This record gives sequence, C-alpha cells and structure tokens, in this order.
Amino acid sequence: MTRYFFSLLMFALFSSIIPASAETTVQGNFLSMAACPDNSVLLLSDDNQIVKVKPDGSTSIVKLPSLTEEGKGARFSDLAVNDSVITLCRFQAPRLYSIDLKKPENYTIIKPEKLLKEGIKLLSICTSKKGFLALDADGKTFEITTTGEVTQLSEDATMYSTPEGEPVQVKISNPGKYDEKILVAAQSGKEIFTFTPPDSVNKILNFGIIGFDKQGRLISFSDIGIGDKGAKFSLMASKDGKIVASKEISAPEELFAVRSHVLMPDGKICIMRSTSGGNGVVLSWITL
Repeated sequence: MTRYFFSLLMFALFSSIIPASAETTVQGNFLSMAACPDNSVLLLSDDNQIVKVKPDGSTSIVKLPSLTEEGKGARFSDLAVNDSVITLCRFQAPRLYSIDLKKPENYTIIKPEKLLKEGIKLLSICTSKKGFLALDADGKTFEITTTGEVTQLSEDATMYSTPEGEPVQVKISNPGKYDEKILVAAQSGKEIFTFTPPDSVNKILNFGIIGFDKQGRLISFSDIGIGDKGAKFSLMASKDGKIVASKEISAPEELFAVRSHVLMPDGKICIMRSTSGGNGVVLSWITL
C-alpha cells in the first residue's frame, strides 16, 4: 500500500468546478460513500445510518440494525454495494456485516477467523469477484471470500480489480524524484497504464485509482506539483495505456472520510466535499 493510496482513502482531494445545479447538499457527518446500481449514492454517517441520495436529489434514511454484541459506541467505517446487498466493515473488529435492503432486519455476519486471531483493524472495503477486498489500518490489502477465507495480497495491491476480476497493483518508479512514474498493472503483470508527469519540472504529489467504467477505462486522479506555481489536480480516463479523457479540477479541500469519491454505474464520478460551515457535505457529479 503506497502513500498515494492511503491519502486517497483518507482525504477528499477534489472541489468540483461544475455548475451548482449539478450539486446536492446533505446535512450530517459522513465517513464514506458507495454507488448503487440505480445511480443513487449511499452515504455512511457517523451514527450508523445510511443516507440514500437518489439521482433527482431526494434523500431517504436506511436505519441499520444495532451492533448490540459490539458494545456501546460501536460504529462502521466503510461500506460496499453488490446489487441490493450492502456490506459494512468496522475498524474495531475485522468482521463484515451484510444487509439486504429488501429485508433489512438483520445482518449476515462474515467472520474471517485469520483476521480475528491477528487482531486486524479494517479501514475500508470494496467488492470483488471472490467477495471483498479490504484494507487494514497498516495499509495491508486482503481478499476475503463470502465464507470468510482470507488471502493477503502483495504490498503493491490496491482496493480495485480489473473488469476481468484481477486485483490491480501500483508500483512507483524512482519515488520522490522528478522522473518518478506510477505503474498500474494487473496482478498477472499485464500493464494497464503508466502515469508520467507531462514534463520534467513537474513532480507527482499524489495519484489514485477510482475504478474501471463500463467502457473498460481506468478512472484515476493525479496531483502534480508545477515547480513554484502550486499544484494541478486532474481526473483522467485511460485505455490501452493512453489517456483518452481528462479534466482539471480546482484546488483540494480536506474532508476526513474513508472514501470521498465513487464511480457511478452511468460513468460519472461523484465527489463528496465538506460544506463551508462543516455541518454537511456537497455531492458533485463529473463526466469524463
């Protein structure tokens, strides 16, 4: 797990420059977000509730069953969606909790015994073809099946998989130098994309993967230092190793959240940033 991906999970790096008409404000304190098949956005609040934001901007509350066996103050840290099933993880214990929105009365609990014995603390979760990819507090990535079997992935592994289901790895060439490069590849070694700053005076400050869209494009972001002129933030879509679309966005705002952006089924990128008063979030949608 590189410094690029950890910062990707911990802070919102974007402030949208699209018109206000394409934004929705939601009140509350939110820890993460996920996309639904109907293009709704799910926001995980710090009081163990989920706010569902529909494409028309209307909202509804999904109240989660209590974590009675976990004790007072127990709460979730992240969520992942597969059709109508939401799976959540917690930092305090490496259990996964799945709930079907069609019958949300109870959890199905997945208990990865290997992680329980090692006292692993899960920070984030994504779905995969075998079940889930999970990130712990030390930056290690694990693949967890629906029956609780665990495989630890390489130190270069990310929280994302190719459209074929292979875990994606990221390696840094010449880290910290001006000729630094980011190499994105499948676990098999097949190269997906190499990101290099446009000229030698630039330096990569941050890079992260957002996902793969239905066109098979890798969606990612870059944060490039331009000498003494500050930084340039861009969203990128790449295919066959080439950037096919990009959009520069404005300077970053910090938002303490596990996930602050998500790739929607319709191909748009939804970005969550804090309101000016800090008592809610603004959701913005960007198309590449």
